[in-house]
Amino acid sequence: MANNYQQYSFMINSLTSTEITWLETKFDEIDKSNDDPSGEHTDIGSTEIERRDDGADLWLYAEEGADLESLVDLLQDFLKKNRPDSYLGFEWANTCSKMRLDEFSGGAVFITADKTDWVSTYDFLETKRKAFEAVK
Repeated sequence: MANNYQQYSFMINSLTSTEITWLETKFDEIDKSNDDPSGEHTDIGSTEIERRDDGADLWLYAEEGADLESLVDLLQDFLKKNRPDSYLGFEWANTCSKMRLDEFSGGAVFITADKTDWVSTYDFLETKRKAFEAVK
């Protein structure tokens, strides 16, 4: 049996104490909602957060994965509330513990307060394949 993983690792830099409190509160709320079987919850999976650089930076990472849309929604809410003229972005890798066909991919997302732009390696290759075949 093979295990699949979705991994990412990125920093949110130069946070104010208000921004750190906002993010930590949201992550705590998500943790609590995930413990309540009767309520709605947001699945950010195994996302971990650690303070870095004397607490001014937050490192977000996951070794097993998460619902990327929920994580991006949280980050976009952060930007709307705290940094409306800024952006965040990160990449992820989808891996497998065994060498299996089509079990490896990845992508990236660029997030602003108003918009998210996603790209995946699958979509990239599919677009290129279709363009190549269209000229033959």
